[in-house]
Amino acid sequence: ASNINVTGGTLEIRPTAGTVLADAGYYNINTSASLFDLLIDRASSTSVVQLNNSPLVLLNDLILTSGDFSANNLNVTIGGDFSIAGGTSFTTGTNTTTFNGTEDQSFTVNLAAPLLLNKLTIDKPAGIALNFAGTQSTINVADNFRLVKGTLNDNGNTINLANGVYNSGLHTGTGKIVLNGTVLQAIDGGGIFNNLELVNTNAAAAPVSLSANTTINGALTLSNNKIFIIGTYNLLLNASASIINGSALRYIQTSGNSGDGGITKVYSPSSPSFVFPIG
Repeated sequence: ASNINVTGGTLEIRPTAGTVLADAGYYNINTSASLFDLLIDRASSTSVVQLNNSPLVLLNDLILTSGDFSANNLNVTIGGDFSIAGGTSFTTGTNTTTFNGTEDQSFTVNLAAPLLLNKLTIDKPAGIALNFAGTQSTINVADNFRLVKGTLNDNGNTINLANGVYNSGLHTGTGKIVLNGTVLQAIDGGGIFNNLELVNTNAAAAPVSLSANTTINGALTLSNNKIFIIGTYNLLLNASASIINGSALRYIQTSGNSGDGGITKVYSPSSPSFVFPIG
């Protein structure tokens, strides 16, 4: 590793149909060095580009313009933009896809169907954004989601999270983060959400809980007849925040101690009336 120095360049992989021998099933990538840009643009054939034995670390862009890319259960880390064109595929397996650029990054998805990721991590400097873009408005994350630092701008998209949620950063945008798991889900990290919707369908009466103080800037939507347990932690609703669909069957519950954080609502002169759905 001490002899590796990558400063630029593009590795282009362009699978092309053969005329004599059968096409290779896979074009394998195996590198212990970082790459700068990776471009996959299959000209013909059905060959799949896949990682072989090593995780992939990109200092800049990952561009999938045609063909199929398989992470083969190996982690993929992207320091620049990630673009997935229509008609292509990105298969993660059990990996983690990480965005860690020190400047604003875009995640452009133009697939016809929602993109499925396994684990998604965003770890960027404070105030630096990962911006969702493209024609596909839904991203599904099957396993843990981590917004360690930085800003996630959903740009009007829906990000479905099916497992653990850690947010110590900032979520913005007119879209929403949806907790739609079938297992118990906890929200940790002490971060800020804009629009957050709870759609967990686990049989438990209270399948979603807080593991840290959490802030909502937009709408908190309770979409099932379930209890949202905040325990001893504080749920802070800023001046523009609201709670939608609260009822006798959909409400927020503390641990019942006098010192619990409870719900805090910030008011402004123009704030409408507010009902605290707590029980």
